[in-house]
Amino acid sequence: MVSVGEKLKEARLKQGITLEMVEDETKIRKFYLESLEKGRYDALPPEVYAVGFMKRYAKFLGLSEREMVEEFKQEAYPVENGADFIIDEPRKPEKQINIPWKNIAAGILFLVVVIWLGGFVVDYISDYTTRSTPVQPSPAVTDITPPAEETPAEPTAELIIKATQKCWLSVMVDEEPAFTGILNPGEEKIFTGKEKVFIKAGNSGGINLNYNSADLGAFGEIGEVKEMEFIAK
Repeated sequence: MVSVGEKLKEARLKQGITLEMVEDETKIRKFYLESLEKGRYDALPPEVYAVGFMKRYAKFLGLSEREMVEEFKQEAYPVENGADFIIDEPRKPEKQINIPWKNIAAGILFLVVVIWLGGFVVDYISDYTTRSTPVQPSPAVTDITPPAEETPAEPTAELIIKATQKCWLSVMVDEEPAFTGILNPGEEKIFTGKEKVFIKAGNSGGINLNYNSADLGAFGEIGEVKEMEFIAK
């Protein structure tokens, strides 16, 4: 039976991703990544952190987070047989609360009368004001807005990435993270920057690029790790 660690390593190698790249993107130390892949569970931190590492690593590789976490728990933290006993604590006697219903009913009745009288007075004042205030005609408005001037188009960097093979990809747009993950065959991503777009691919031969409507073809060779910056123009 294939262990959960072997599944992680196999998926990573298929995508041409190194442990250093996983560490850089997931912020999980390489030591813990190797421990997950080799099944050295005694080297991992407490369970709550180790499960978080597994979930983040599986998501990065495009695997099912739920299935990988369940398999990991079964391997690393097998459930021991035994029954849990629950001891019910004695209940404290409930304190009875005496509610003065007569006073509450009187207060509600008084509030209803006040609201009704208030609405009557407001309606009377509103009707009197409407009848006594003459309607003034609206002044004519002359449109003096100057015609808008045409502004030259600002430079942009539009990069269209289409996957032909499974490929790990990291994209920065104007120095801000825009995407990190796996592109599957047929998937397409569009990134537009005001200054530049930077990409790094784990399998550069598995993606085709189109930059500002110019077809650039394959980004690199199959299995080649490659990165490039595209400046707006």
